[in-house]
Amino acid sequence: MFGLRQRDNNSPVLLLTGTIDSTVYNNVGNKIVDVNERLLQYESCIERYIKESPFTKIVFIENSGYPFDAKKFIAMAENCEIMGGGEGRNLNLFPELSNMMK
Repeated sequence: MFGLRQRDNNSPVLLLTGTIDSTVYNNVGNKIVDVNERLLQYESCIERYIKESPFTKIVFIENSGYPFDAKKFIAMAENCEIMGGGEGRNLNLFPELSNMMK
């Protein structure tokens, strides 16, 4: 899980979730199962929201345990906060996420 924060602390938060490696869930319900293709799609989506959306707080939660490298997005954000996460830990990070949403 990682969060990007920019200027306005009173703005709404965009919460994005993703399953980059859907094999951990036996690819149930997924047409795209290639991990690299899924990763590129999520990265493209995150980049688009950083650059083109009005959101100044963006949180991405990756729930398959894939080692998502959020560092490449730091240069795109004015203020960035990266929080580690992984399968089963996302709920434990909720207090950190709640603080970020304030």
